[in-house]
Amino acid sequence: MSQLYTFTISGMTCHACEKLITMDLAEADFTPKSISHQAGLLTIAIEPADIDRVKQAIQQSGTYIVTTVQAIV
Repeated sequence: MSQLYTFTISGMTCHACEKLITMDLAEADFTPKSISHQAGLLTIAIEPADIDRVKQAIQQSGTYIVTTVQAIV
């Protein structure tokens, strides 16, 4: 069962960063609920087993770093 998670991401500085991360996630078959470069946050509903795949998709460009992942309960 999917759960809502918030990923804190360093390196997002503009709307283009949001779009790039959204496209990278789409290539891995994930769709974020929300993403904000101002807050450095991504919210997404995923299975707990997919956390590492989401992190990999976000960090694949080498520009962005996932600093924390927190489940929203």
